[in-house]
Amino acid sequence: MLAFVDDTVFIVIGKDFHETHRTLQDMLNRPGGSFEWSKDHNSCFEPSKFALLDFSMNSTKECPPMNIKGAVISPGWTHCFLGVLVDNALCWHAHMTYTIGKGTAYVLQLRCLSLISKGIPLSLMKQLYMSVALPKMLYAVDLWFKPIYNGDSDTAQRGSIGTTKRMSSIQSPSKKLHYVISIAPTRKTAIQLHNKSNANTQVYCNGSRENEKIGAAAVLYTRGKSSCILHYHLGTASKHTVYEAEAVGLTLAAHLLCTGSNIELPIAIFVDNQAVIKSGEVFIMKSGHYLTDHFCRSMKSLRKKFVILCDK
Repeated sequence: MLAFVDDTVFIVIGKDFHETHRTLQDMLNRPGGSFEWSKDHNSCFEPSKFALLDFSMNSTKECPPMNIKGAVISPGWTHCFLGVLVDNALCWHAHMTYTIGKGTAYVLQLRCLSLISKGIPLSLMKQLYMSVALPKMLYAVDLWFKPIYNGDSDTAQRGSIGTTKRMSSIQSPSKKLHYVISIAPTRKTAIQLHNKSNANTQVYCNGSRENEKIGAAAVLYTRGKSSCILHYHLGTASKHTVYEAEAVGLTLAAHLLCTGSNIELPIAIFVDNQAVIKSGEVFIMKSGHYLTDHFCRSMKSLRKKFVILCDK
């Protein structure tokens, strides 16, 4: 028996599950057993909250339910004990998936703490990640994670390789752009490239500062005709920057493209800030980068939308 505060587990080994279930029944109901102990110590068990796991390498073995004080308990395939998801095959896949999801949630929450002008510095963000997010992800790691090592050969690796790759992707997400970036070397060249553009759908976006106020706007053109305009007032210049406004302008452009009904390929987005354009190429833990990430996700959704339309 293992117990910690109000969490208790009974472990029985037998030839089959009928034998193990009988032994469990005896441990609970015999004189001086668990139910009698719980009554004497005013810590009554609640059978309706019991969980049953039958561990075996043979998945074809019969796993009958148990009846404990009128509560029918059917064997499950996973159960959380002391914060660890234990599965009936002891392969820990369920807990690994849970850990990846928990780590992703923590990283996204940390990134939401950043703002362009008043975001948490990178050094403090790293300290917060190391002291909060990482311990949460690696809780009970010696149970479910197997370090990577070389086997009999010099090339083959063994261990929790897949989990390691997935955890690495949380800490340093890779960037796969779903659009093509083109930056002209001079203003004159930029004007020439714009005039030669054969895009049926064009979006112009910009961020600016006027009278100590920061704002962004985006205009959608289809075959040379303006069809929709979006603008957004971020606030005062003391709390926001033009760079942030330029990034918001990109998100407005993405929103126009994703929600528009008369979008035609090819598509071109024109913006006059190279820093914002280049920010989508690599992942950086920089204050406000979540805006560019939102734009990249929108472009991915837009690409899937047109792929589906083409397939139809």
